[in-house]
Amino acid sequence: MKTLKVIEVVGSAVLLHSDKGDHLKKAMQEALRETSQIAVDFAGYQFLSTMFLNFSFGALCLENDWSREEFFGHITIQNLAEDDGDDVELSLRNAQQRRELRKNNIDTAEFYERNVLA
Repeated sequence: MKTLKVIEVVGSAVLLHSDKGDHLKKAMQEALRETSQIAVDFAGYQFLSTMFLNFSFGALCLENDWSREEFFGHITIQNLAEDDGDDVELSLRNAQQRRELRKNNIDTAEFYERNVLA
């Protein structure tokens, strides 16, 4: 199993911005072209945001049309604080909600604008 060290991939122990999450997603996609299972190692990180996770793990689920179970069939998460595991679950739930909206041909941007941002 190939291991991606998050700090090395994104170049920082502070994992807050969407661009760093997108960078990790791209690295995961590349690794998954070589093997069906990868480990994502968070050793040494200092801060983590849901935005980072939405743009990495959540976006990976959306692009591959994966359920939570399918995600964990391909991705093993290592060295993540237990309370940050809740944020991973939140990002995966967010992705699943968007996935369901897409399956029902509902424009996600319009839906969130009318129902969440209003």
